[in-house]
Amino acid sequence: MIELEPGRLRLAVDVQVGQDEQPDRAGQGRSERDRLRRLAGTPDGSEAIPAATVVAGFWTLWLAASESGVDSNPDTVRRTAQIQVTSLAPDENASRLGLSGRAWFDGDTLLVSVLPSAGTVAPQLQLVHPIENSLDRHLDLLPDPRGWRASGTLAGQQAWHLRLVSADGAWRLVGRYRPGDTEILLEPAVSVE
Repeated sequence: MIELEPGRLRLAVDVQVGQDEQPDRAGQGRSERDRLRRLAGTPDGSEAIPAATVVAGFWTLWLAASESGVDSNPDTVRRTAQIQVTSLAPDENASRLGLSGRAWFDGDTLLVSVLPSAGTVAPQLQLVHPIENSLDRHLDLLPDPRGWRASGTLAGQQAWHLRLVSADGAWRLVGRYRPGDTEILLEPAVSVE
């Protein structure tokens, strides 16, 4: 028995061994198989599923082929075949130099220190949005007796990937800020032994 209700298709079929043909209720002698084939073409919204799949496939293809897509990595990336290559040299240099850093809040002021000393030229603090690269920001650092003071704040309830990069790009320290954190550790992304 097949019942059509708005938005649903209910199917219950009696199957008996050796009987392929069964008359339907109207007594027209159609097989259950023919009735199912006829009813399968009935518009019940199931045609939208293949269409949505095709649209989603094209959208995925567009994201994969676009230059920016939803990639939130601000590094220059070289694409070779299907491999993305980026330089880890700044992270390796920071590890070799034994650099580590710390960012903390003193009231509304964000302070940054690097140990051992990273020189007299101010590094740059990059705030990398975890999903959308158009929201990335950078904060200039000004000298402070405790290290460096950021010219802006981490206002709002937004998580950030923090990257402290030397002015010449020779080294890089990374960390993660989550809303409510009062101190963020900054370390090289890789360890060189």
